[in-house]
Amino acid sequence: MLESIRRAAERGIPVYGECGGLMYLGRSLTGFDGIAHPMAGLLPAVSSMSQSRLSLGYREVEALTDGPLLSAGQQVRGHEFHWSTLEQPPEEGESVYRVVNQGGRPDGFRSGSVSPTF
Repeated sequence: MLESIRRAAERGIPVYGECGGLMYLGRSLTGFDGIAHPMAGLLPAVSSMSQSRLSLGYREVEALTDGPLLSAGQQVRGHEFHWSTLEQPPEEGESVYRVVNQGGRPDGFRSGSVSPTF
């Protein structure tokens, strides 16, 4: 499956993932046991699982650029629930969304045809 997703991304086929999907598309995922497992490597993201819930609530995001799901300026509301952390989140200027109801925090990556969000 990893190789199939890598090949799709190389061919420019849109690849989208949310939360666990972003973790899968990143460089590595450290499990509850502390062992890092290689993932697809299509993003600079490195993620880790936590023993406790880290975030819960509704979030409103605004698209900063046109993408496969939203046009620049469009806003949507969604639910966030994480038992994981993203150790290398997108920085301002490289993110594709801003979380409106959390001070404009950057979220989401774009790398070629790969467009995931945490």
